[in-house]
Amino acid sequence: MQAEIEKIIARIKQRIGNREINILIADDEEYIREMVVGTLNNCGFECFENSNGKDAVSTYRANPPHFFSIVLLDDRMRPLDGREALPQILEINPEARVVMFTTAVSEVDFKGAVALVHKPVRMFVLLNVIEDVLISSM
Repeated sequence: MQAEIEKIIARIKQRIGNREINILIADDEEYIREMVVGTLNNCGFECFENSNGKDAVSTYRANPPHFFSIVLLDDRMRPLDGREALPQILEINPEARVVMFTTAVSEVDFKGAVALVHKPVRMFVLLNVIEDVLISSM
């Protein structure tokens, strides 16, 4: 599994070159944030962490509209969850690329998200999704 992750990281680095990638991550589970940030830092990405949707929206709003290449939101957080934060981020920037972390089986609540990553988060799945989103935006 680690070898597969390393291959994906190498492929992402090759495809994006020296492009600056900023990723906003909001998840109330610290161990998930640490795992995701650690892996994404290995890709050369700059990560900004929040533990809830309210802070994620504030962080997003405090930066220029296209500062974040991708936003990763957990669907269940307090005081504001990802389902509530998603439309607020899209209101700030309708072109925002938001990927939802979810345990749900339905995509109904995630209108506007570019992708879903089911929990438990598997890093090779997340990296493939991030690669697809980044490449589609180039």
